[in-house]
Amino acid sequence: MPPNAVEQAKHFFRTYADTVMPLHEALVRACCAEAEVPEDLALILEDIGHDYVALSNLINEALQARRVREPA
Repeated sequence: MPPNAVEQAKHFFRTYADTVMPLHEALVRACCAEAEVPEDLALILEDIGHDYVALSNLINEALQARRVREPA
């Protein structure tokens, strides 16, 4: 990764979350206000959440591996 790529990735994900999460919340609230709430919407969002947790776990594993390799 280029030296600035990590900062670019952090900026992207922060901007994405700040922009998209309020939109997602508005969409979900609008769906919940409908006469028929789509039953699979919660499962879709849960699947997305699991995918992000898996990505977070990759980062945490990489950090842990680096800590193990560092001399005391």
